[in-house]
Parts: sequence; C-alpha cells; structure tokens
Amino acid sequence: MRQTIAIVTFVLLSCGVIACDDGEDDTGDSEADADTDVDTDTDVDTDTDADTDYTSLAGSVDYYWDVNGSMRCDAVIDLVGTPFAGDCMGCTFGFSIDATIMEDNGTDECGYVAQYTFLEGVDPFTVNPSLLYWESYDYRSYGTLYYNVLGMGYAMDFSYWGGGYYPGPYIHLLAFDGNPSGTATLAEGALEWTSGWTFSLLPADYYSYCGMGTLHPSYTEEGWGGDAVGNEDLDTTIDIVDVWSLTVPAEAASGANITIDTTSEATAALLGSYLSDPSGCVVEIGASNWDCTYPAPKWGGCPSFALEPTDEGTWQVMVVYMDWGTNAKVTEYQVRVESTFDPALTLLADDRPFDVHALTANGTAVLE
Repeated sequence: MRQTIAIVTFVLLSCGVIACDDGEDDTGDSEADADTDVDTDTDVDTDTDADTDYTSLAGSVDYYWDVNGSMRCDAVIDLVGTPFAGDCMGCTFGFSIDATIMEDNGTDECGYVAQYTFLEGVDPFTVNPSLLYWESYDYRSYGTLYYNVLGMGYAMDFSYWGGGYYPGPYIHLLAFDGNPSGTATLAEGALEWTSGWTFSLLPADYYSYCGMGTLHPSYTEEGWGGDAVGNEDLDTTIDIVDVWSLTVPAEAASGANITIDTTSEATAALLGSYLSDPSGCVVEIGASNWDCTYPAPKWGGCPSFALEPTDEGTWQVMVVYMDWGTNAKVTEYQVRVESTFDPALTLLADDRPFDVHALTANGTAVLE
C-alpha cells in the first residue's frame, strides 16, 4: 500500500496524472483574499490571520477507502486543534491539528492520505497539518468566490531527499458550496463536512511501485524485429491495459530486445509501456523510444526495452494507451521479442481495467 500512498500524494501535490477536480491545492502566496467578516460589504481583507475568537477544536474524521468495491480502510481519526499561528490567507478561523487514529478496522493494505486525514507522518514530506475555514474565499485570486470553504493546510519538508522546508501553508480544498465531492456547514460552533475523491490507477496486481531508486525511463532508442510476436488491440475510450510475460532463461547466450509497435495507420495511437522485473517491481517506463511503423496522429513514438543476458527470470510488459492521440477508438499493436532463445511470450491479461479507488473522509468538530 505504501506505493499507492506515494502515488496518490504525488498526484495531490502536482495535480498531474490524475484529475484533481475532487479537491484542489493552493499555496499561501495569494495577496488578495476575500473578506470573511460577517457583514455585507465587499472589501478585501488586508489582514491574513484568523477572523474569529475560537480557541479550541475537538472533532473526528470517518475515513473510508475501497478499491474496486472492496474495503481497504475503515477508520476513525481524532482531531484536536489549537489556534493556527501562521498566515492563513484571511481565513475565518484556523487550527493546527494533532490527529490520532482511534479506530482502525481496515485491512493490512490500508493507507492514510494526509490531505484527508490531517495525519502527520503518513508520507515523508507533508507536515504541520492545519484545518482552515473561510466564509468566502477567492481561490488563487481568480476573482471567483467560493463559500463555506474548508481546507487542509500543510507545509512541505523535502529534507528526506536533501531538499528544503517550505512552510506554506499549501492548501488542499476539501469542501465548499456546490462541490459534488464535499461540502461544509458551520452553525453555532458546530462544524460538519463531507469530502472524497474517486480516481483510477494502474492495476496493482500487475503494477508494483517499489521506489524511485528502482524506477527509471527506458534508455533504448530503437525498435527491433523478433521471432516471438504477439498481436493485440486496446480500446482507447476506457482505462484498460494488456499485460505480457516473457522469460529469460538462466545462462542465456543473449539478452532480449522488446518492441511495442503500431500495426495499422488507421488505428495508430500513442502507446506507453511499463516493464516489471522478476520480483514484480516496475523498473522501467517506455514511451517514444523509437519511431513507430505507423506514428500516432499528434506526436510521439513507441516504447522499447533491452534486457541483458544476466536478467534471467520472467518479466512482465504492460501496454497502455497514453491519452494523447489516436486515429481510432480501438488501436492495434504488436509486441516483438528479439532473442536467441524462445522467450515464451504470453498474454497474461487482456483488457484489464484500471483499479477504481473511492475515498471518503467525513468529519465533525466542535469549536469553542
């Protein structure tokens, strides 16, 4: 589960591979924040600290996560808050949060995402969690006001990798009026909110991320022929993958050159590939390593990989459509293996769907 948390946290910080419309992140650099005083004027606050006199917070979060409908996490997290002392971008109130897991009824595969649980230490770089609330908030100073906004604030500490500390606060928006993924209400010191995120990831039974130290791009710059050939297709309108296996025998006289290629101009598409070693770890990412026989309509080539004679064991090659250009709803492709031995090229999984993750984190708190 650690690799899943690493991927999910990276996405939350970068809003890159997976759509971030179920919760967005902002930084504490905004200069123009909407007035959050309870009045009817339209002035902009010039102060950046909290606007109310609440001095304590006590609450909890019900945290649930399932994958393909199967429960992975089912937990209750206790929240204790003290007044936030930093720049909260004109928030109505803010609290630094000390979060503790009080009940854990999930599986061994459960992992906690800091941006939804306020937990510190669940990843190496999200620190100093805070709960921040705005009656109205100009997100990224775009001039559009959001109302009843609840955010999780945090600092980023990259000292684990020899980097710096960035106090922020960086803000992940959990809830606001009209947000289908989460809303918040505040009445007489009682705060309630719903929040959640549904997203898809490559299937975990064929994709195991074992750390950045083991993963790198494929450095090959050519495609090859080969006597071992497999032909397949992928539907480009849905999130699916094909997975192939091949075996390098012990004391092989040569390595194996692996090529993914398009087979039809009419169906050409931009394909990517992930190579997993015999231990099951994804070790290489292939994309645009060489010019396909039939190029994709926009840009990019096809993946390829090169295995050494010492790379004995059974390897897996995942093929996926990269979303950035196709000539047809179904793309046809070929996997070729060039070697001096029979690699026993086999289709392990045909049209395997992505894993669908559904996370909810609903909370209540009493403010005094």
